[in-house]
Amino acid sequence: MTPQEIEQIIDMLIEKLGPIGGQVWSIYVRQVYVNAFGSMLWMILLLIGAVVAFYWLRRGISRYRSGSQSDNTIAMLVGGGIGLGWCLFFAFGTFTFGVLKILNPEYYAIQMLLGR
Repeated sequence: MTPQEIEQIIDMLIEKLGPIGGQVWSIYVRQVYVNAFGSMLWMILLLIGAVVAFYWLRRGISRYRSGSQSDNTIAMLVGGGIGLGWCLFFAFGTFTFGVLKILNPEYYAIQMLLGR
C-alpha cells in the first residue's frame, strides 16, 4: 500500500465516522471481539462433532476387526472418517479466524467500516 492510498482510506474513515468517531470506533472494535467469540464457539461445537465422529469411527473399526462387514459397519467407518476430517478442518479454520480477530481487532474494524 502506498502512502497516498493510506491517506485516502483515512480520509474516507474520517468522513464516515464524523463527529462521533470515537464512539463508533469503539463499537466496531467491540463487534470484532464478539465475532471472534462467535468463531470460538463454532470451534467448540465442531470439536464436539469431531469427538462424536471419532467415536463412530472407533466403534466401526472395532466391529470390523471382530469380523462384521455389514453395511452399518462400513457406514460407521466411512461416515466417521469423513465427519472427523471435516470437523477438524473447519475447527482449525474457525480457530485461526477467531485468533486473528483477537490479535488485531483494529484491522478488522477498519475492514468493517470500509465494507470489505
